[in-house]
Amino acid sequence: DHGKLPLAKLLEPAIALARDGYAVSSRVAADWAGQAPLLAKDPHAARVFLPDGRAPVAGEVHRQLELAATLQAIAERGASAFYEGEIAQDMVDRLRDLGGLHTLEDFKEAKGGYVTPIKTSFRGHEVHECPPAGQGVIALMILN
Repeated sequence: DHGKLPLAKLLEPAIALARDGYAVSSRVAADWAGQAPLLAKDPHAARVFLPDGRAPVAGEVHRQLELAATLQAIAERGASAFYEGEIAQDMVDRLRDLGGLHTLEDFKEAKGGYVTPIKTSFRGHEVHECPPAGQGVIALMILN
């Protein structure tokens, strides 16, 4: 409904970052290392976020080739690649492994909607957020 750029164009930078990687900053490396024990408990998370069995250190390049492929599929085939295809099935399978009750139908039937945003003023700018039940109200409270 909005915007002028096609989804594929919008996803290009994210695909490139996931495919080519990015240098991990020192702050991110410290946080990542702190969460490594938790990440190690989940084989899927460990595979993605603990390459070579450890958190990346500052300056290392971190790549997520599976994420790049997922985003590329969405760029090429549109939203249906996410909600109805192999990507959705992979998510359903993983969620079920974790005890979830999700089905492929849940993804196929997912619909977004428009809501009237809530807003506040911050340093001369009007800031809009999604209303409850989202995080938007908290973000606006923090700004005030």
